[in-house]
Amino acid sequence: MGEGVQPGEHLTGWPGHVWLEGRTIVHMQEEQERPTHMPRGPAKRTGPGFLNPAMAPARTRSVMLLADALEHDWLVKDGRPIRALDALCATGVRIRRWRNEIPGPLQQRLRITANDLDEFALGWAARSHELHPPSTPVQHEAEDDRHGQKSSAVFDNGLHFQRLDARMAMVDAAYQWVDLDPFGSPIQFLDAALQSLSRTGVLEVTATDTAALTGSSASSQARRYQAKGIVDEYAHDDAVRLLLATVATTAARLDKVVTPLLALFDGHHVRISLLVKTSKSEATAIGKSIGWRVRTEGAPYQFVQHPTPEQLPKASGPLWIGPMWHKDIAGRMTEDMI
Repeated sequence: MGEGVQPGEHLTGWPGHVWLEGRTIVHMQEEQERPTHMPRGPAKRTGPGFLNPAMAPARTRSVMLLADALEHDWLVKDGRPIRALDALCATGVRIRRWRNEIPGPLQQRLRITANDLDEFALGWAARSHELHPPSTPVQHEAEDDRHGQKSSAVFDNGLHFQRLDARMAMVDAAYQWVDLDPFGSPIQFLDAALQSLSRTGVLEVTATDTAALTGSSASSQARRYQAKGIVDEYAHDDAVRLLLATVATTAARLDKVVTPLLALFDGHHVRISLLVKTSKSEATAIGKSIGWRVRTEGAPYQFVQHPTPEQLPKASGPLWIGPMWHKDIAGRMTEDMI
């Protein structure tokens, strides 16, 4: 069981710097320099409760995607609720933006759980939520968990805070939406994240180990992702496709198939959002979407399932070679939504 989280009134360093991200007020520690603009590169990590303003665009896209799922019912049908988990929520900016910025009429369908093992960060998250509550008040009844027992979760104005190891949190209940945003590689969390999803769900994954994903660190790439990269003008695209392939093959081992919704390299990290469904037959066929990028004469490159020995020196992979965006869903995500 996770420990209860109390916002308290005597948090070390509180209130720190006040920062507006989207339409949500957040607090940054005094030790972290207050940005004068929205940075596009990696910010220096200052310890527990770290907030990286450079990740704001990724959080904005998450708000837009979750709002679209609720509005257009492509994840759950008939107005049923979506149970969403931020497994490594830190100071809770993403979950508070979900609660604050998704349109009010859709809020009653959201069940949001914020989890982190860092007690200091959770204290800042709960205190921020207490002082800056969402504009649409939300209260939820406890629901049955994945074992058919009544959940003990208590939602405080629409958010449930808990303190667990992320892997334990993800397998403790079933969710339709899981966000996985670790510091570095997400590899160690992928199995638990995929197992935590209902038969149909969305998994959002962030990876900041871009040296491994692009091939700049060949040994890390081979060890973590069992892949070979080439550092050239396609390295960033390779990084996105490599993370997609890694999640897709991990999902296939669990009889699940993925459909990319959004996937991109953004400044200093890779961020992918995937629709995940349980389907043995489709998981078996996932190999058709995994291949290699071969640099060729007379054309920038070509995707192949398996490179020949002659092609291998100019090939990177194995990678995802299918579409990386969902045309209809991505086409609806515009500035008008935020």
